[in-house]
Amino acid sequence: YTAYFGGEVTNPTNPYILFCKDSEVIDSVKIDAHNRFFIKFDSLTPGLYAFKNEPEYQYVYFDKNDSIMVRINAKDFDNSIIFCGRGDQKNNFLMEMYMKNEEDRSKLFDIYDYGIDKFTATIDSAYASKKKFYTTKKEAIKWSDDFDTYAQAALNFQHYSKKEIYPMVHEMRTGEDVLEKLPESFYAYRKQIDYNDAKLSNYSPFVNYLSYMLNNVA
Repeated sequence: YTAYFGGEVTNPTNPYILFCKDSEVIDSVKIDAHNRFFIKFDSLTPGLYAFKNEPEYQYVYFDKNDSIMVRINAKDFDNSIIFCGRGDQKNNFLMEMYMKNEEDRSKLFDIYDYGIDKFTATIDSAYASKKKFYTTKKEAIKWSDDFDTYAQAALNFQHYSKKEIYPMVHEMRTGEDVLEKLPESFYAYRKQIDYNDAKLSNYSPFVNYLSYMLNNVA
């Protein structure tokens, strides 16, 4: 289970890279004079981890014996991240999906003014496009079932979050209360979610969704 993680951080905002599991720092390494860092793990359990150059952070997934390098410009942290090495494809997928979701979020605020039918059609179209991207990458990379837990979460939970946000934001922006007008199936996806899945308990797409859902239910 030996694993390697390293890379280059231009314009670092902190002299250290923190390597974390479930919000706990399990290792740290100083960025050297050439803006590089490198960590060797003699035994690293496969799964999802996070790396931080505070205050920014992102996720990295390790399968057995992965050796992953990353290039980062801390001034444009998320947009600049590129992974290479053994295990890079699935991590680049997560970053691409993250950026698609961010672009989607910045474009779609006005959709909360729409009536239910137009709102649903608009978000379903955006979801279908990202699901096609997910399916294509899954078939090409052939990633593990464990990684697929996070890949599906990255795909699904922003879509679900839009539905949770819709009634509240729609009423704030238009004055119309649509709760009683929502179709019975509008929140049917809630029954498919395993809210006790410990793997997702610190994964931001799920945590953000959970916050929106609880606010909506309350």
